This record gives sequence, structure tokens and C-alpha cells, in this order.
Amino acid sequence: MSKNRVEAFSDGVFAIVITLLILELRPGEGVLNAHDMIVQAIPKMLAFALSFVVIGTYWVAHHRMLHYVKTTDRTFLWLNLALLMVVTFIPYPTALIGATRGEADAVLLYGATLIAANLLGTLVWLYGTSPAHQAENLKHGQRSRVALVHVAPVVVYAIGMSLIPFAIAITLACYAAVPAFFILAGPWVDRLVAGTAE
Repeated sequence: MSKNRVEAFSDGVFAIVITLLILELRPGEGVLNAHDMIVQAIPKMLAFALSFVVIGTYWVAHHRMLHYVKTTDRTFLWLNLALLMVVTFIPYPTALIGATRGEADAVLLYGATLIAANLLGTLVWLYGTSPAHQAENLKHGQRSRVALVHVAPVVVYAIGMSLIPFAIAITLACYAAVPAFFILAGPWVDRLVAGTAE
């Protein structure tokens, strides 16, 4: 299978998943006015915004990753499908967080899902850019630097999850800090993985 088909299929999945997030933002039943509906929906809106940015960050990383992949095989396809499966699951813990106003189990499941996505994304990168696949345009050491950047959020998520019994708000802040970092520090991260950061 050509890399273009993998990219097209993956982009389609990301687009559907990011669209599914909005389906949880329906007006509450039994509420008579818009103000109360909006107030009730605030936890769902915040969960939506968090997951939209998280999934968007994964999509950007996936897009950039495939830029360097030259060839695909059956193992790569299944690894990529495993990553997409986890990404497709994200709307469920998102809905749980919104519906339960951030109960511990929902926040824990969300963190575990993000960790799984990062680990699988790292595997896709390492396999797709292995010497056997003749990755294109990779500079010396760039493969390992990208892998470290992919794995680093796992530490942040794990720290956040460990804080759930004490402060769920801090846990959610940890989850939000990862995409915020990659959005705000994106140019620096690009230079870092390219080996040109000062």
C-alpha cells in the first residue's frame, strides 16, 4: 500500500474523530432557558476544547511523522491502525469527563488513553523510520530525538494521573499543558528535533 493511501485514510479518521467530539454538546433535557443550558454545558465545553486541541496535536504530529516515512508494510499499517484506534477512543473518556464533571475514574481513563496514544505514536515513528524502511531526509540523531519528544508527554500525563486523589484540576491542567506546549513552542521543538536548537 502506498504512503498516500495511509495518509488519506488517517486524515479521514482524524477528521471524523474530531467531529464526533461536538456530538456530546447537546442542550440538556428539562432545562427551560439558554442560560441554564450553557451553564450546564460548561464542563462538556471544556472537555471538548481539551480533546479538540489534543487530537489536533496528534494529527499535526502524525502528518509530520509520515513526511519522513518512505515505505509501508503490513506491520506499519497495523501499528498505524492501533494508533488510530486509540485516537478514535478519545471521545469516550471526553464524554465521561464532561458528563461526570471530572470524576476521578473518567480523568484516569482519559490519561491512560493519552499515554497509549503517545506510546503507539512513538512505535509508529520508530518502525516507519527504521533503517529497513529507508526514511527520507532524516538528519543524524533526529530519529531518536523525535522519539524522545513523542515519549516525553507520557511523563507529564503520568504525573498528572498520580495527582488525581489530591487535585483533579491539576491533573487536567497537566493534560492541557502538553498540547499547549507543542502549540506555543512548536518552532523550538522543530529546531530541537532537527538538531539546530540553540
